[in-house]
Amino acid sequence: MEVEWGTVLVSAAITVATGVVAFVFATRVAKDQSDRETMRAIYRRLHAHFGALGSAINSHWPRSWNDFPLKAGHYEPPVRAMKLDGEIALLPEKFSKRLEILEERVLKAGSVYRNWVQEAYLPAAQQLVRNRTVGRNGPISMRPYSQLHLAHLPMLSAQELLEQCNRIERDGLGLGLETLVERGRSFLIYVYPELIIDGGTIRQLLFDLRNLARTDREGEAAVAALELEEVAIAAELKILARRVRDPHPIWRSVVDALQDLRPSPG
Repeated sequence: MEVEWGTVLVSAAITVATGVVAFVFATRVAKDQSDRETMRAIYRRLHAHFGALGSAINSHWPRSWNDFPLKAGHYEPPVRAMKLDGEIALLPEKFSKRLEILEERVLKAGSVYRNWVQEAYLPAAQQLVRNRTVGRNGPISMRPYSQLHLAHLPMLSAQELLEQCNRIERDGLGLGLETLVERGRSFLIYVYPELIIDGGTIRQLLFDLRNLARTDREGEAAVAALELEEVAIAAELKILARRVRDPHPIWRSVVDALQDLRPSPG
């Protein structure tokens, strides 16, 4: 019987290749299983970080660079810190790059908004209040008031502000407008219906304060940028939540195993 050496060699090559692929895949799966808890902790930490960034926007006072530690002249939020110490290399490359870019965009947008509030909006808002009311340095005795951050007004939706106004009118409240200054310092501007001149109302005053921001080109752009980033954060949070549940989905292990088979450049 004549041996077809070509067929034998091809069969042997296929067997060897299959064995190599199976070995690489098994090795990759074993590695992924061994570091599941480490990766789960990383994804959980990132989920908390981006969740906090999203919550800050939703609460109308976004985070900025100076909310994070300053080291060697640079602020270090979590993703940037992971990049500097090399921990980010544990994440899939494309995913880690997206998170790095998103963190930078969100904090830049937050910084732009907060600078605009401090430098442009608050002075204009305080002037508007002074023009519309009889000045008062303290609350009226036995008269409750609702406290509201002036710095939050530009990001309040019309519906949110309407609900605030309805509650103030329903409960017969005055208004304590907080003028926020960095590093936790602030003071209140007290407004009561009888202190508003020309028959104005607290409702009208609050909507005019919001419109002051919404008709300012720089302010409108800053709010719009943060609203877009809030959507982007929500999308990445869904992925991070899935990774907390399963740090190494099987498809990711297959992709990594295939990459392990590729020859190293050079």
